[in-house]
Amino acid sequence: MDWTMPQWMKPYVEFLGGSQEYIEEMVNDKTAVQINAPRALIAVEIGGRVQMITTLYKKGLLQHYDPDRIC
Repeated sequence: MDWTMPQWMKPYVEFLGGSQEYIEEMVNDKTAVQINAPRALIAVEIGGRVQMITTLYKKGLLQHYDPDRIC
């Protein structure tokens, strides 16, 4: 079963490194390093970002993202 981006994560897609479709493709990518090392590295990096933002969300530490508000 492929991973799909949850609704709460969609406002943070730009921080994850691409479009929703690209993020989902990379998280679900199972390319071996021996086959395509750059693609495998990108998939691991994006997967780590998704895990980090998911952990922050589950612990209630993720602030609501407002793209109109400049920090």
